[in-house]
Amino acid sequence: MLRKIFDFFSSKESQQINNKRNEKDWTDEDSQFQKDFRERQSRIPSHMKEDTKDYLGIAAVTKQKAGDALENKQFDLAWKLEHERIQHYTSHALKQGFSCNETLSLLATVYSSLSNILQAECKHTLSLAFYLYAVQCDGYINDGVQINIRRICRNGKLKHFESHINKFLNSSVSKERITQPDLRFCQSEVERWKSEAPFHSDNIQEMIKHYISTVGYLSLVNGVSKSIEKSLIENNIHTIEALMTTEPDELIKIKGIGKIALLKINSSTDFIQD
Repeated sequence: MLRKIFDFFSSKESQQINNKRNEKDWTDEDSQFQKDFRERQSRIPSHMKEDTKDYLGIAAVTKQKAGDALENKQFDLAWKLEHERIQHYTSHALKQGFSCNETLSLLATVYSSLSNILQAECKHTLSLAFYLYAVQCDGYINDGVQINIRRICRNGKLKHFESHINKFLNSSVSKERITQPDLRFCQSEVERWKSEAPFHSDNIQEMIKHYISTVGYLSLVNGVSKSIEKSLIENNIHTIEALMTTEPDELIKIKGIGKIALLKINSSTDFIQD
């Protein structure tokens, strides 16, 4: 009990000391607090100094409406409302005398929401560009950023982008704030990665046709497991085309290939011969 009483008065005394120290900072014209305050005041436009609107409150309502529109798949409306939120946040930033970096950090959440709308519309590459721009605006990388990137890549079948995106983040976004975020740069980077990325299709037949003569894609064929792929390579069968032109009597001799695997291989490549 005595310990609790001692701790109570000690903390109270410490709080009083801190309050006096803070009060001194607030009133001392040479304190950093006053310098920051004067700089902030100098950035407020004259027409905003008497503005009494609660722009953050308006933005919160707009955000809720945009979320409802997105849930109802009213993508155009959600997009319009999020851009209205940008206007409200910008007005709040002007009213408070925010710096450019502070304003961009505030807007980062909106660009992240715009990325979500684009993803819901299955515009995954553009969604990724907007998300990268949001990261640039905020200027920070954490585990959540990496998780969101992987989610966008996974949902958009863009797994082959991940290593490039991590490289972009490491080179273009540091723990320091970014002073010149560039949406066009993010869009061009994603498009460049897309053009350089290996061909991908959800249609397995299109994948087989595209990679029929390319080494390293045997596992696209149904019935070819990792162990069978290894056996095929050991027998100098490196491509789908070579696999198709090998006689069934020869294939059945290869380790791991039985009658069932052979049937699966044939049925998986019959469409090319047809």
